[in-house]
Amino acid sequence: MKRDIWIMIQLGVLFLVFGVISLLIYFTSGRNRRLLIQKLRIGAIIVSLTAVIMGGCTSINPPPKCYVPVITEDPTIILDSNPWKITEKLTVSSDRIINGEIPHSMKKKYSYRILNFRELIVQEGEIKGSNTQVASLSIPFQIKLDENLKPGLYFIYFYDCDLEKIGSENYIRSYVFEIEEK
Repeated sequence: MKRDIWIMIQLGVLFLVFGVISLLIYFTSGRNRRLLIQKLRIGAIIVSLTAVIMGGCTSINPPPKCYVPVITEDPTIILDSNPWKITEKLTVSSDRIINGEIPHSMKKKYSYRILNFRELIVQEGEIKGSNTQVASLSIPFQIKLDENLKPGLYFIYFYDCDLEKIGSENYIRSYVFEIEEK
C-alpha cells in the first residue's frame, strides 16, 4: 500500500507541474518548443504511473479499485467447451450451495476442485449425468460447499472426466467465488 501512496504523491506533483507548463504554453501562444516537449514528457509519465496503479489487480485479494465482475442472478454455472478461461466472481448463497448446469452435455461424468488462495485443494467431487441422458439435454447440478470453508476467496475448476483422471487436458472452466462471514 505504501507504493500506491508514493505513486499518488508523485502523480499529484506531476499534475501540478503539468498544469503550470500548460499555463506557460498558453501564455506563450504555443511557440515555446521546449515547454511543449516538457509537457509531452510529463503527460507520458502520468500515463505510465496511472497504468502501474491500475495494473496491480492480479492479486488474490484485489483492492477495491480492481474490477471483478459480479454475477447478480442465482449463481448458476453454465459449463461449455469454450477453450478460454472465464473468471467471474460468484456470490455464494447463505445455504452454501452453488447451482450449475452443463448444457448440451456429451460426457457422462464431470468433476470439480475448489482451491484456496494458496492453491491447496479444499474440496473436490464429481458431477454425474444420468445414464439415460440425451446429448441435447443439459445436466443440472448442485455443489454443497463444506461447512469448514472459512470466509474468503476461492477458485473452482471444472473438468470433463472422473475425479481420478483430472488433468489440464480435461479442464473446462474456472470461477472465483467468495464466502462472506455470516
